[in-house]
Amino acid sequence: MIKAVETRSSAPLRVIRNRETGESTTISGIYPAGEGCGYAGGITSAACDGIKQADKVIERFMEPLMCTADELFNQIKQISTNITEENYHAYNMQGYDILIKIKELRVAQEQAYNILFRYHNNLADSLNKQWIADMLDYICGWCAPEKYIWGNREK
Repeated sequence: MIKAVETRSSAPLRVIRNRETGESTTISGIYPAGEGCGYAGGITSAACDGIKQADKVIERFMEPLMCTADELFNQIKQISTNITEENYHAYNMQGYDILIKIKELRVAQEQAYNILFRYHNNLADSLNKQWIADMLDYICGWCAPEKYIWGNREK
């Protein structure tokens, strides 16, 4: 984020932005907003324009992250369908690594837990349900302290 301070002088300029994306038409990744860019005439309209632009930035950058998180949750669910006694430990480590990626995407602990808990509750008693329970333990901390993903882990 780049911000500018208010001064006593003004510059009659306008930074052109794409109507749909809000992004600058000349510099990729820049989302001009407010009075200094020619999109507002006062404090209130500058604040409203800033909020509108912030929504466009969130739409551009956060939605793809959530799609990625959904894909990772789907990977965990897919792995759970292939659990056997022979591959349980290897898949456990793979699931653990996926959960770390989900946390790195800043998915909230409660959200991660709820997604997998709903899936867990829909499974019949089986090895894959037990495996999902292990993933839930890594999320909520009912595991060895060093395995608690959303806890205060040392990197």
